[in-house]
Amino acid sequence: MPFSTPPPVPLTPPRSRNAMSRRDFFPSVNFTGGHRVCAYLDPSEPNHTALKSYFLSVLAKKHDNFVPLFRTCLSELFIDVEDEMANKGEKLHRQLADEIRTVVKAEGGVTLSALDKMVLTKSVVYEALRIEPPVPFQYGKAKVDMVVQSHDAAFEIKKGDMIFGCQPFATKDPRVFDSPEEFVGQRFVGDHGEKLLKYVYWSNGRETNDPTAENKQCPGKNLMVLLSRVMLVELFLRYDTFTVEAGKLLLGSSVTFKSLTKATNT
Repeated sequence: MPFSTPPPVPLTPPRSRNAMSRRDFFPSVNFTGGHRVCAYLDPSEPNHTALKSYFLSVLAKKHDNFVPLFRTCLSELFIDVEDEMANKGEKLHRQLADEIRTVVKAEGGVTLSALDKMVLTKSVVYEALRIEPPVPFQYGKAKVDMVVQSHDAAFEIKKGDMIFGCQPFATKDPRVFDSPEEFVGQRFVGDHGEKLLKYVYWSNGRETNDPTAENKQCPGKNLMVLLSRVMLVELFLRYDTFTVEAGKLLLGSSVTFKSLTKATNT
């Protein structure tokens, strides 16, 4: 990286012997003085929250370096398909392009402040995470006795019971979301839309919550949303519309760009 960063939060060598904190859990600890270099990914790490905040603060402080670097990478990604661009306009594409270009022009560039003002762009990212969570299933043992409630019933779970969770049951709940199987880009726009964010669970927790050492929510939650928004912004700064061919893989989906239409108004 061509810029310096503040010193990282020190990691305390693991002391306990549970499966997640043994000194040999990550083989690389033999080369790092016992420090687990990926500890920020483990919510049980004592410094997990501080480390997550550190990485996000570095991105925020260095966005002048981070955004141009990301822009360069995207330019290289699309260079091979630019000669074949042609597409029919889509209403949502036009709305995204208008919002993104208007805000970027007003803010003088792609900044964190600009990204925060793109309400439709944020909604589209949340909708993508809602309709197809990257990790749809979770499991774990109950730490305490509890009662899990649905709209119509309650289920008693005893301490030690194995629990399996399927996120789409919640993120596609027809009692919460209108047309839950349909991608609605504006779903999370406005006061009503923002209230629905608490029902988006792609990160193993509510979108309105933040990861902590206790809740096992994805430590990369905020970074994932940020990068998704930046990628969307960079796409519509370059192109008006696009067409894709979607396919299914064993553990996810595949998308192939079939055509791209260069931006006519930037």
